[in-house]
Amino acid sequence: MICDIIKPMKEINLKLGDIKYPLPERIIRKFKRCFKDVNLYPQNYDSLVSNLSKKFNVNKDNILLVNGIDGAIDLIVKVFGQKILFFTPTYFEFKEAARRNGRKYKATYSFNGQWKEYKINTNNPEVKKASLIFLCNPNNPFGLLNARTILDITKKTNGIVAVDECYIDFGGESGLRYIKNYPNLLVLRSFSKGYSAAGLRLGFIVGE
Repeated sequence: MICDIIKPMKEINLKLGDIKYPLPERIIRKFKRCFKDVNLYPQNYDSLVSNLSKKFNVNKDNILLVNGIDGAIDLIVKVFGQKILFFTPTYFEFKEAARRNGRKYKATYSFNGQWKEYKINTNNPEVKKASLIFLCNPNNPFGLLNARTILDITKKTNGIVAVDECYIDFGGESGLRYIKNYPNLLVLRSFSKGYSAAGLRLGFIVGE
């Protein structure tokens, strides 16, 4: 009987965030009401920034709205990406943004095959030389990284440390509380995962 169940399967979709079944009609109707003007230029940027400022206890001037985290990554690469460093396995867009913009990058493999041993070597000589270091907190795909490692890297480099916190709502310690003490630290946030609003392509950067 198990074979009869398994046999028709041709592939397994590991992207658990994908919607595999149609949404109920009542939810679709509510979406249509809430987002009826979503294709228009918004007039409430200041309102959103003010709410974010209050929620995360950061100054409004330290928040920049962007076209999703991918837009943030691309912008940061263009501004600071003379020499980029990231630690793999990690989010593929770090590499793609570097290649797309013709920037030099170094990818350092940091996983030995055991889930508890994804370790970033903060003493790597490339850390000090990089103009831009990308990190994921928690790391994609393993969910492993801690604030101590992020701060250690931030202290040891002369470059910008950009931390993608797309999945921070699901676990881990955010770097937002450290922004005021580390002017080379940038935190990237999204509404796509924790707020289920990926289609809005909305994110923000926080930095001192």
